[in-house]
Amino acid sequence: MPDWIAIKREYVHTRISMRKLAKKHDVSFSTMGKKAQREGWNEDRLETSNKIAAEARQKIVATAVADEADRITQIARTNNILLRCVQQAARRYEHDTDLSTSDMHKLAMTIKILQEIADTGKEPAGGPDRLIVTFGGRPGVD
Repeated sequence: MPDWIAIKREYVHTRISMRKLAKKHDVSFSTMGKKAQREGWNEDRLETSNKIAAEARQKIVATAVADEADRITQIARTNNILLRCVQQAARRYEHDTDLSTSDMHKLAMTIKILQEIADTGKEPAGGPDRLIVTFGGRPGVD
């Protein structure tokens, strides 16, 4: 006597054809086809397939959301580093009119990078570690 529960489970949860499954379990293809039709195996198979596909889509979306959250966090971190550089430089040179050309260039480049981040929503190449700018011989970030 065939184990119809196991046969149906295999049919519903795999991509095996009914003909191969009948041969594998030594059951008449005609008998299996009639039983499958009577019990709705094709519908069960489609429902299972759709459920698996939906779960896969959910995992893909969850991964994409997590990746985007990580990217946004990194951009915010970079942005904060650059803002601190600009603020610190502004404090240092608030009353000092002797700002070197090199420091003005570094400040301008920092502002340019901040603008690029604002415009593109992407972190500049090299990441935040590259962005620690030195003003007046001292690091721009405390």
